[in-house]
Amino acid sequence: EIVTAIQANVRVIPVKVMKPGHTFEYPDERFYKRFMHGKVVDTQGQKLLEECDMSMADVVLALRKVFTTLAEEYSPHRTEGIRRAQIDQILRHTRLRADINRQEDPLLSQPASPMLPPTGARASFRDVQEDRDTAAL
Repeated sequence: EIVTAIQANVRVIPVKVMKPGHTFEYPDERFYKRFMHGKVVDTQGQKLLEECDMSMADVVLALRKVFTTLAEEYSPHRTEGIRRAQIDQILRHTRLRADINRQEDPLLSQPASPMLPPTGARASFRDVQEDRDTAAL
């Protein structure tokens, strides 16, 4: 999914989930070399990549691109206030495709649809979900 997203120019935001006893190490050159030599993904995983018309190099390129961005942190075991602040920080990196289209297309930048937040506004997951539910009616 990361390869597909990167190939489609979709912004991928790495999020580091902070849980006691769990650590994450960013991939280094040694990891990428091991990956390319089939020491990270087993034969079945490599077959799956081939079936999806993806190569090991495609995966490495996508991972390199994702990990050039510092990961945002999310701590599911912290207080609600801290979790909300962390989610707000993560959402600052997101923009609805409709906002981008509205900025690029003068016709779309005219009266804003009641289904979409104003240009530049951040939408929460709940807002997007409510919009989808309403649009499905």
